[in-house]
Amino acid sequence: MPSLTAKGYLQAQQIDLAALGFKSSSLAGFGIDPATFPTIVKVNTAEAQISMNQQLFNVPAYYLYRSAQKAANVAHLSTLNGLGAVTLSVGTQYLLALADAAQIENAKALEKADEVAYQQAKDSHDAGVGTNLDVLRARVQLQTQQQAVISDENAFAKDKIQLNRMIGLPADQEIMLNR
Repeated sequence: MPSLTAKGYLQAQQIDLAALGFKSSSLAGFGIDPATFPTIVKVNTAEAQISMNQQLFNVPAYYLYRSAQKAANVAHLSTLNGLGAVTLSVGTQYLLALADAAQIENAKALEKADEVAYQQAKDSHDAGVGTNLDVLRARVQLQTQQQAVISDENAFAKDKIQLNRMIGLPADQEIMLNR
């Protein structure tokens, strides 16, 4: 908004020309009779002044406005970055749980294969063509694979608990993972 200012002055003065050094005899050179010219002159002055002030462009305010726009953009991008990080960590945890489920299936299949190898070694020993050492090796391999299945099941349970926590569910709530 523009600002308007109006000022007015009225002033009356008496000026003593003789006191200022003016000599009436110097008027005779211009053809004026010095006796008709008074040495004290009365002067009335009137002054009126109107001024308007309008700011057309404020560079610091413009830069402040631009920086506020940039800050809002940065805040928006930071929010998106945070959401992306959450999505990435939940997705990673989900895929880790799926990988654990696949690892359990693989370990169970290997356990079944080791059971068959153990049964064959035991049958060979019972038939008299195998050694006790072959039965012992097969049993150790089977027990090792059974421990691997238990370990994989525990890792799967831990990863599901971690996934529940990440998505805001109670840790003991059961969830089904789809492939």
